[in-house]
Amino acid sequence: FPSHDTSPQLKDKIEASTKAIRAGVVKHFKSTISIEGKIPERVAIADVGWNGTIQKLLTKIIEEEGIKTELIGLYMMTTPAVNDLALEGIIAKGFFVDGGHPKQEFRYLSRTLEILEQSCSPSHGSVLSHNLKDGSPILKPDQIPVNQRADIQDIQDGILNLYKIS
Repeated sequence: FPSHDTSPQLKDKIEASTKAIRAGVVKHFKSTISIEGKIPERVAIADVGWNGTIQKLLTKIIEEEGIKTELIGLYMMTTPAVNDLALEGIIAKGFFVDGGHPKQEFRYLSRTLEILEQSCSPSHGSVLSHNLKDGSPILKPDQIPVNQRADIQDIQDGILNLYKIS
């Protein structure tokens, strides 16, 4: 078995790093939701969806930080896993599929999750961390190949054109 460094120095380094990451997330959250310097009673997050994991973890952080707001999740689709969130008082709703229902749509859409994710992806990379001064995100470079990015852009343009004509 490989040896693992369990030194107090490593533990301190990990704790300091995770505290900085959390502080950045909290700073970003507060700076994003604040309206005229006040935190609203309810905040909606919108995402493609699935299990509500980010919403659940962010809810835990804002509660621990004493931020008085209710976080509501609005998703394109949610799996049956979000039904357990309701037991914890967390509201997460899907538009096309909510908590795995209707079942037929859930079966169809759950086979194409990657396509849905790709169709909604922005032209920048994932969030690496947040600036501790202003909460702004620090992003990875876009790692999607140019030809794939062009396909994604075509899908997004098609969706927007469909919206314009309807």
